[in-house]
Amino acid sequence: MWRTDSCMDLIEHGEEGLFAPRKIALALRTTSEELARSVGLGRDAMQRKERVRSDRTQRRLRELVEILNIVEPRFGSALMA
Repeated sequence: MWRTDSCMDLIEHGEEGLFAPRKIALALRTTSEELARSVGLGRDAMQRKERVRSDRTQRRLRELVEILNIVEPRFGSALMA
């Protein structure tokens, strides 16, 4: 059963229509650097404005959020997922 109230809300983790690494890292209680490693990107991809806006960075962040939304109901929270 899907628990939409606990899934990572895409709107909450975005700014100006883009995924915001800082907000995602905060929700997962980690750092932007660790988030970058988790999605296979360099630290600059999460910290430099032009890199955060790149298609590759945004695609990786979207995939991360989508995966968390799929597995979160099984584990009970985004942190456990």
